[in-house]
Amino acid sequence: MVKDFKPVWLIQGNDPCIFAGVFDEIAGKLSKQYLEKNFDLTEKDREKAQRRIREMAQDMYIIVREFESHMKK
Repeated sequence: MVKDFKPVWLIQGNDPCIFAGVFDEIAGKLSKQYLEKNFDLTEKDREKAQRRIREMAQDMYIIVREFESHMKK
């Protein structure tokens, strides 16, 4: 259930403050091209939408990997 959701670092007893700034460190690695004002996932150009979805998935992978590696430090 969503109401029972707790971030991994809280479940593992880590202080969420240790993650302050981690996103700022990795923000430059993210494509952000899908943040264009006119982009819509329901776009009729299927290939363009698929490209944007792929970029978002790659960025999510980068974010998760970086946070996981930061937790191991």
